[in-house]
Amino acid sequence: MFQKNKKLAVLVSDVGMGTNLQAIIDGVNEGKIKSEISAVISDKENTPALERAKKHNLRIEICPKKEALLPLLQKIAPDYICLAGWKQIILDEVILAFSNKILNLHPGLIPDTVNGVVGNPDSTPALWNKGMLTTKAIQNFLDQKSTFAGSSIHFLTLNFDFGPVLGRTFEKIETGDTVDSLYTRLKKKENTLYVDVLAKMLGVQKANLSQHLGILRQQKIVTTRKAGLNIFYSISNPKILKACDILREVLFEQLQESEKLVKDMTEKEIIMRREK
Repeated sequence: MFQKNKKLAVLVSDVGMGTNLQAIIDGVNEGKIKSEISAVISDKENTPALERAKKHNLRIEICPKKEALLPLLQKIAPDYICLAGWKQIILDEVILAFSNKILNLHPGLIPDTVNGVVGNPDSTPALWNKGMLTTKAIQNFLDQKSTFAGSSIHFLTLNFDFGPVLGRTFEKIETGDTVDSLYTRLKKKENTLYVDVLAKMLGVQKANLSQHLGILRQQKIVTTRKAGLNIFYSISNPKILKACDILREVLFEQLQESEKLVKDMTEKEIIMRREK
């Protein structure tokens, strides 16, 4: 059940050179990410990212209107959606239909709580850069004389530029840095971060479940598998948070498959009774 590869849809645009898409493609081809790319969706034609998709014979879909995105995604039915330079507004209906399924890369350090602050590696406060696009965000790191720049990958929610954080990366700001020099270094770490986040998220195996349950039992957070579905995120320990995330993901998947099995069995029983 847990060996089946998940399906990814990667959303791109004419922003950048498609390096995040390439990183994901390489991660899949090298076996680091246990998934398959079902489609690359762009709101524009003839973009650098689409050239990369064509080179690897990936399915390409063009979606110029934001209203057409939901039906297209429902048709593709991906398990997860990766935003990789996508600049078209994503409607609330898409976010709600794919809750905790849409990964977004933000050029700032998103905190775990709305009023929280992320600490840089040198313990200085990191910048969230909420509401800022890439160029403005990188310039803000420089203008605010931050010691580090950084980016976060999070699940897209109705709360703009905020959601469960899946990973962060930092890049030390050097004397004389410009937007281009700083972002050139940070971009490489963003590419690596996307692969690492997907590898961890999609590489959950059944054999690891008992290990993560053990962590939560030691902390008296959960005593049974069933209770794992009701874990609250008022925990600050990263190790425990990771265990919670993994446990919930696995249990939710098990629950979905069990419900589908019961539904299929019930439908077959009804058909058999009608035939009698």
